[in-house]
Amino acid sequence: MYDLKFVKESFIWTAVFLVLFTFGYHYIQQNPEQMSARIAMAAGLSALGFFGSWVELRQIRRLDELHRKIYFEACFVGLTFMLNGLIVSIFLSDLLVEIHRMALVVIAMFGVGFLAGYVRARRRYL
Repeated sequence: MYDLKFVKESFIWTAVFLVLFTFGYHYIQQNPEQMSARIAMAAGLSALGFFGSWVELRQIRRLDELHRKIYFEACFVGLTFMLNGLIVSIFLSDLLVEIHRMALVVIAMFGVGFLAGYVRARRRYL
């Protein structure tokens, strides 16, 4: 379903996003008064997010109809898991005090949901 080029592209932009997010979070925690650093980090993360969306949409265009169905079902289940992870992490924010832990919970929930949706869709369609 996925060629190696897409896996590399997805891994690269996701890894850069996580490194930039972690670096930015720690930098802002040490220098909370620097508004320009916050704006720069938000702009950089937003630009990287748009680039990631472009990479994913380009891959979707390469898929045939059956694999698109599988991919979209997996994404929907992943987004549902991510939304649930976000809600739970907000309500448990007193336990997950640091924001990067909440972000990791949300990202991990998307990954688990995507994997579950992918396995379920492959069983159904293939």
